[in-house]
Amino acid sequence: LAQFNASQAVLSTGLSLSKNDKISPYDFHRSLHDGLLQQAVKEQFKLERQLLTRHHDGKPRIKPLTLIFIDDINGYRGESSQAPESLKNRFEAMVRHEAETLLANENVPLYHGCVHTPLNDTAATHGAYFAVDNSDKDEAVEQEVQEILHDKEWLLSPDNPRRFVFSKWTLREGWDNPNVFQICKLRTSGSEVGKLQEV
Repeated sequence: LAQFNASQAVLSTGLSLSKNDKISPYDFHRSLHDGLLQQAVKEQFKLERQLLTRHHDGKPRIKPLTLIFIDDINGYRGESSQAPESLKNRFEAMVRHEAETLLANENVPLYHGCVHTPLNDTAATHGAYFAVDNSDKDEAVEQEVQEILHDKEWLLSPDNPRRFVFSKWTLREGWDNPNVFQICKLRTSGSEVGKLQEV
């Protein structure tokens, strides 16, 4: 809330609500998703800077990953993913913006190099696995799924630019990745068991 009194509430979005006004929470669906995505992107860069540059202290470098659960598969990989306002394009714009912001202030040469990748090839910073991929014969999708599900060594290599993994539900049984440092949940949940499985 930006302002609040006995007769009116003004939200941070600028929307003014009077007593007995009603709003649908779904009106803020996209802005909520964008806020969560922006926070996940910002935290990913913060975590990786901390964990990839720590070898100066004699500790091993660790590449963190962010797992993002979504409902909008079509907006990520389908026909509508090409639209300027699609989930995929909005997400990539956030990644580029964060990389540009960090690059302007980065003074650690090792991490400075890591931040260049999202600017040169933003699409390489993320990938996905969805159940529908099992029947997809697109070679690029098959390679992406193979890397995410089976090639953990390459996925976790600091030389691999992939930082974000998108999925709708949990990944395949047995997908265990200790390098997932944060989970961003943009999809609706079903049962309590479903929520626990995602975590």
